[in-house]
Amino acid sequence: MNFRLLMGRVCAGLLLTPLMASATQSLDSSDLPGEWKTLVENLRERIPLRAIFLETRKLPFRKDPIVLTGILRLDAERGLSLCHPDAEGSPITVIDSNGMAMRSNQSDWQALPDRRSIRSVHTAIAALLVLDLRLLSEDFELIGELDRDNWQIQLSPKPGADTGRLRGLSIAGTPERVNRLGIDLGGNRSIVIKISSEESVPGFGPEEYARFFR
Repeated sequence: MNFRLLMGRVCAGLLLTPLMASATQSLDSSDLPGEWKTLVENLRERIPLRAIFLETRKLPFRKDPIVLTGILRLDAERGLSLCHPDAEGSPITVIDSNGMAMRSNQSDWQALPDRRSIRSVHTAIAALLVLDLRLLSEDFELIGELDRDNWQIQLSPKPGADTGRLRGLSIAGTPERVNRLGIDLGGNRSIVIKISSEESVPGFGPEEYARFFR
């Protein structure tokens, strides 16, 4: 994924004028209705950003879900960084223009295999966070619902699309930010990411770039 091109199309933000109520509707990423276009354009202002999130993973062989806390960092030039400080080794995953890589305990970056079954989840998270509707619409049908205070988009695979393990996606938020991502992996497997706090920053310092980005 070319992150510079992706970020040129994407979205995130601080201020929005009140939005008119809108019924559930199919969305064409190349010709968004006016209220959706306004939402996307205004959300672009929030990047770069840092946010705390709660990740819940449901697996068919576990009675209780796996719950992890994390910190995400999103930068237009350097990509998306996801850190789970409470997990073993405090793993960091980066998705940028060079692909995807992971490291633990500040070890060297290890590039992850370019397999759709692995990359699809993280690529989906990156595309959802920046609301890259053009990229997402290549493989998914988009159904949106928008009112003055909240919005959400449900994404279903197009017939014949190769979406790997992804059976469906969802994203929701307020006019100011994204606050929930949903990933359906089929077979009673799912990932839900809830963003509890978010701050738009002018940029990250040298130490933060060195530790959390490539």
